[in-house]
Amino acid sequence: MSKNKKAKQESIPQPILVTPTSKPETLMNNKVWMLLILAIVSFGLYFNSIFNDYCLDDAMMITQNSITQKGFAGINEHLNNDFLFGFRNSESHDAASSRWRPLSLITFSIEIGLWGANKPHYSHAVNVLLYALVVVFLFLFLQKFILKNDWLAFFTALLFAIHPVHTEVVANIKGRDELLSLLLLLGSLYLFWKFVEEQKVWAMLSSMLLFFISLTAKENAITFLAGVPVMLYFFNNKSIKQISLLLIPFLITTALYLFIRNAIVPFQEAAQSNEVMNNPFLYMQPIEKLATKFFILLLYFKFLVYPYPLCYDYSFNQIPPHHFTDSRTIISLLILTILAIAAITGIKKKNIFSFCIIMFVITFSISTNLVIEIGMTLGERLLFLPSIFFCIAIVFIAKFLAEKMETKFSIPKKYFVALLFIPIFFVSAMEIFARNKDWKNDTTLNIADIKKTTNSARINNGTGSAYVLLTDEKKITKRQHDSLIRLSIHYYQRAIQIHPTYDDPVLNMGAAYTRIDSFEKAEQLWNSVRGHSAHPKLIEYDKVLVEQFYRKGMNCGSRHSLDSAIFYLNRSTKYLHQVDSLYLECWYNVGGAYFTAKNYEKAYDAFGKVVAINPNYRDANNGYLAAKNIFKNKTVKN
Repeated sequence: MSKNKKAKQESIPQPILVTPTSKPETLMNNKVWMLLILAIVSFGLYFNSIFNDYCLDDAMMITQNSITQKGFAGINEHLNNDFLFGFRNSESHDAASSRWRPLSLITFSIEIGLWGANKPHYSHAVNVLLYALVVVFLFLFLQKFILKNDWLAFFTALLFAIHPVHTEVVANIKGRDELLSLLLLLGSLYLFWKFVEEQKVWAMLSSMLLFFISLTAKENAITFLAGVPVMLYFFNNKSIKQISLLLIPFLITTALYLFIRNAIVPFQEAAQSNEVMNNPFLYMQPIEKLATKFFILLLYFKFLVYPYPLCYDYSFNQIPPHHFTDSRTIISLLILTILAIAAITGIKKKNIFSFCIIMFVITFSISTNLVIEIGMTLGERLLFLPSIFFCIAIVFIAKFLAEKMETKFSIPKKYFVALLFIPIFFVSAMEIFARNKDWKNDTTLNIADIKKTTNSARINNGTGSAYVLLTDEKKITKRQHDSLIRLSIHYYQRAIQIHPTYDDPVLNMGAAYTRIDSFEKAEQLWNSVRGHSAHPKLIEYDKVLVEQFYRKGMNCGSRHSLDSAIFYLNRSTKYLHQVDSLYLECWYNVGGAYFTAKNYEKAYDAFGKVVAINPNYRDANNGYLAAKNIFKNKTVKN
């Protein structure tokens, strides 16, 4: 080729080659798809819970909480009282009530202010959206600062999203406290790590604010005072001095929270309940308590690995006392020992499994009953935050297995992961859908859970009430009605058999008997409780007795059965507690019955009770004066 031709060819502009998409852009595209998948999966798994009603503790938080029901006007009261004040309408300092958790209650008040009362579907929708946000923020935090790998973070968040043990938190509106606390904590940690890596002061200040607010949702976030140093040690090359300095903002935030909390709900030793339903270790000896607590840890581990069957209650006597000679307690201790050794030996090497074990222990510590007794044996919702670290560990185990399969059998990692996760996803999805339906309302939940938890006094009592409520169905025959009542009585009796001093099933069984017109049996049951307890329900049930015996007395009077009329009318007056129109009517008709029976002395006393309250009651006045004159004349003659 000549020089001129070569020069001419070189002078021709060359087309710009289409270069491959850069790696950062590809990762960004992957990240967007991952976020979309996580959000869709999280929302989709719990979509059917949106159609549920209020259930269980929603009554304490929403429907029977006088402050929440005020809507926007109740926000300030939530801030200035313990979290059960609106339900109990009084201050209480027992283990269940001495807490300051205003955030979730405020959100409930806002919802009522926006949409009105009795709109559970809106509240369920908010819970599902919050859950999707938790999963998304978990991915973002792990991907950017901890695991620093898209796929590891994605599968961790995905496994967290599809874990059925979270159904209680999402499907029960009351679980809002767990959702808000974790969401705000993840936001706080994200901003904190941004400060650590980029030294942006605004990020630290924002992190402190979110951490404070997360504590007002639920106190469990406080465990990250120990968790943050562990995370810094494992995933950031900071010295002990640097870690200590970075922890100071969290310590300041916690101190401020505790100061405000103590000013509103003073710290004091919570009164230990004398009721085993609220103090599950009440009847156990110290050695039995400790052994049982270690056995319960085995159950928690089982729910992480095999979350079936799920149940809303594990109270007395579903988990009976255990001993250190029991095989399952021994297995629990062996597992804990192995995990402790693995955690300790992996600290120096900054092993990921060591990190997961330590963080799980830190975040779960206050739920174990080993540090403090929390008033319950076991709760699936208590695994919500700690399960993150279980999911991380499982993903790394899957990664290890995938690499081995690729090396030894030339099976691509993506195929192995698909074979592993797809069955888990579908099985978990079916369990979550089914469990969401169980959480429809109190009736569906109790009827579903009694099949799994037969020895819980609370669930047997709840199941009895569920069958009573089913009698309110419109399309039901008399035979079906009575059959349901007999079934309810069976479960109430079972609850009493498990826990002979449990008042609730006794009272509820009395209410069931009224459904088949056995008011004498109801009276007997209610009076058996009255003998040792001033249960607030008794006042409500006494009104039922007044109305029923009053009606019977009046019916007997219309048939001129004076003795029976007097008997039932007097019986009704035994349960009068307040002076109202019914009070006056009862005593007026007692007076009338006695007057007709010519017992003028008692007629005089009965009419006198009415006149003393309402001197303008003309008929009572007439009867009172007539009985008085006849009674006095007889007395003078005698």
